[in-house]
Amino acid sequence: LKKMALGGINDHIGGGFSRYSTDAFWKVPHFEKMLYDNAQLLSAYSIAYKNQNNELYLETIESIYNFLMTELKDISGGFYAALDADSEGIEGKFYIWSFADFMRITKNDNLLATYFSVTEEGNWEDGHNILFRTETDDLFCKKNNLTQGNWKENVIAQNRLLLNERNTRIRPGLDDKILLNWNALLVNGLIEAFRATKNEKYLNEAISLGKFLLNTFLNSDGSINRTFKNGKSSIAGLLIDYVTFVDALFNLYQITFDEQFIKQTTQLLEYI
Repeated sequence: LKKMALGGINDHIGGGFSRYSTDAFWKVPHFEKMLYDNAQLLSAYSIAYKNQNNELYLETIESIYNFLMTELKDISGGFYAALDADSEGIEGKFYIWSFADFMRITKNDNLLATYFSVTEEGNWEDGHNILFRTETDDLFCKKNNLTQGNWKENVIAQNRLLLNERNTRIRPGLDDKILLNWNALLVNGLIEAFRATKNEKYLNEAISLGKFLLNTFLNSDGSINRTFKNGKSSIAGLLIDYVTFVDALFNLYQITFDEQFIKQTTQLLEYI
């Protein structure tokens, strides 16, 4: 989890994880971002933070959540399936940086370039750079005689500038299906985030999402649908949809004691 959070598979500017790494070091991602990966990683980092109290894990929880809310949440309350890897027909173009652009935007912040492994010759194809880290903040600050709090403030400020610049680029394509299975996984991830941090924004989002799923995917005969798009749910649910939905509803009941969730859990189990 530590290597993934530091690596290029994690989007250090906009948050969220790409689908997988193409190397053994978590450096070069396949740049597609999937809801089901980020939902389960939200669970994993939350459980890890609860057990280890590692600040890197807490920051990762927050960055995944911010990505989901900013990039994948639909106005209906559900979450989209994925962001493509490509933009303008080139994989990763939205996410990579030339050395010149990086230095221009950060006003020649050489330390930040070192922090994110950005070099003049590039660390990826055609002289471009993927942002990735090789050290935790405490090690980097000790090595460079920096105050950790001040350094984090600088990173946050510079990331904001980089994100603003990136947002002017042509965006990757969006897969705007809302899938029950993957959204149910996110309910669980949000509940784990609340359990680990006690931050009620995670719980409130989990409850809101759970109610959206009930209102959207549950049919009058007790069956469920699999997908939602353009205001309509369709396609008969598979067993995995039932199982993940039951799991999410049961977790919602355990955290809220709201009887509607245990009632629906029981009815779905009986239907299965």
